[in-house]
Amino acid sequence: TMFLRKTRRGTTKAALVEEFKKRYPNAKCINHDNTKFEIRVPTRNGTVELLMTLPVGFPDQRPIITAKTHIRHHLFDSSMRLVGHRQLQSWSSQSKLGSLVDSITSDLQAVPPNFIKTASVSQGPSFPPPVAQFPGQSSQAYARPVQYQPRPPQYSSIQQSRHTQYQPTHPSRDVKTHSSLAPELGFQILDGYKIGELENLIESDEEQLNTFIESFGILTAGKARRDNLYKNVENLAKGNLELRPSIEESTKEITGIRKEVKEKMDSVNELVRRQNTVMEKFSKDVLRKKLSEAVSKADEASEETLQKFNDGDLELTKFINSYIKARTLYHKRLAKQERLNYS
Repeated sequence: TMFLRKTRRGTTKAALVEEFKKRYPNAKCINHDNTKFEIRVPTRNGTVELLMTLPVGFPDQRPIITAKTHIRHHLFDSSMRLVGHRQLQSWSSQSKLGSLVDSITSDLQAVPPNFIKTASVSQGPSFPPPVAQFPGQSSQAYARPVQYQPRPPQYSSIQQSRHTQYQPTHPSRDVKTHSSLAPELGFQILDGYKIGELENLIESDEEQLNTFIESFGILTAGKARRDNLYKNVENLAKGNLELRPSIEESTKEITGIRKEVKEKMDSVNELVRRQNTVMEKFSKDVLRKKLSEAVSKADEASEETLQKFNDGDLELTKFINSYIKARTLYHKRLAKQERLNYS
């Protein structure tokens, strides 16, 4: 009996797995005994990767479904395991894997989960790469120099002549020049001048100072760029002024078109208002009211004809013709009223 039970269970399990694989051909089986499947569920917030595991007691025991993607959802607990699904809670040996996955997919797509971003591993401080060392060589032979001695500035022929021509007037005031500073802090243009010479030049008149600065050609490019910008702006302004007559003419045309459109819209609005007024006479409520009055009048007319016959005011032949005609009109109007009420 136990052997038959195990055989029947294996047959049922294989049938359920085959039915699931046919229903979900894109599901990826990640082991050889067809007990673990990866399922991708697309949602509005992104794709959720699920892992479905079939336990040893399957199909008597429910499958285990976990989310490989870090998400936050009311159906999953903190360990990313599916615990709150109604169809999973009511699982039985007669349940279908495809129906279960369909229901889970529908719930995830109806209420998309929130994806949890994993914290990236912080990187430590970056260190300079080690110096290459060959076998048999000591690390001291390839060590980097402790101090860096910058090369003295290289002067051109003109700067060299200036450097040798001017001598400080007051030796006590001869301090370090800019050329003796670090390369990134020096002014190469002024390397050939002493501090005293520059101070005397600053204290001189403005015209001489401007002539001195312009002799280096530093401001030439800036002035040329400024003049070029002024010229471009002037050309743009002239072009805009040339377009002014056509713009004004176009503005007048647009104003006229807007006025014409306004007149047309006023006319259309008036026609729509009149149309609505006319259509109100043929609305269902108005038709029901008028038809109800017509039915009552036809009924009263037939009753009046009958009363005249009873009083002896009408002959039999004339009564029959008048009464049949009145009742026929009454029933026609009554049928139209019923049709309108049910339309």
